[in-house]
Amino acid sequence: MLELGDLLLAFPTVLYVALSLVSLLYWLLVILGAADLDALDAVAAKAGAAEGALDAVTGAAKGGAHALGEALAAVGLTKVPLTVSLTIFGLAGFFLSMSTWHLLGPILPSFLTALAATGVSVVGAGAITIGAVRPLASLFVDSSTTKAGGRTLLGRTITITIDADDHSGQARTDDEAIVSVRCAPGQVLARGEEAVLMDVGADGVFLVESARIVLPSTADAIAALAAPDASTATVSASPTTTTSKA
Repeated sequence: MLELGDLLLAFPTVLYVALSLVSLLYWLLVILGAADLDALDAVAAKAGAAEGALDAVTGAAKGGAHALGEALAAVGLTKVPLTVSLTIFGLAGFFLSMSTWHLLGPILPSFLTALAATGVSVVGAGAITIGAVRPLASLFVDSSTTKAGGRTLLGRTITITIDADDHSGQARTDDEAIVSVRCAPGQVLARGEEAVLMDVGADGVFLVESARIVLPSTADAIAALAAPDASTATVSASPTTTTSKA
């Protein structure tokens, strides 16, 4: 039977140990107020704003990132902060990998056990993470999207952080809030493009339109309609008195 130290240092368990330790340190910083809950999401969003200059060089990488973003959105992993998903994945992978080594290590060669542990931990941890984030998603809905149905954000310009189509997408507001978006059928907005929040559904997902199409006056009108009713000031004109000289 393998010792605890051997289990912790075996591959790929050691990778999950490192990820779990980093996650532990990160959550301590969050508790102390030294880090934001969605720090990785904000970093990814800012990186998207600078990718335009690299499009000619990194076309293949951009396509891969788009596919990865769509895959993560399809399984619901974009509905919670990335740090939460990584923490769950790291912990689940750690226990699955260590359990596989504990069961198969004494009876299989090391490379076969490592291969089995890698497959079991990646697939198993992925499934556990997907299953865990779905019920947690409602806890991480931004208050700005739930207040008054999110209509207070309508008319604002946002930056696409995950390519948006008529099914899914993600964007960042100017105050770094992350919102879920989608386009009208047949439209696609690429990462880094600017768009305008046109409407919001009951699920909190915003309908967006390219900022190049929406006229500024239209965006202002939508924002005015979404703003809380304000008391109107009545301006009365002073009557002009004409004195006729006799």
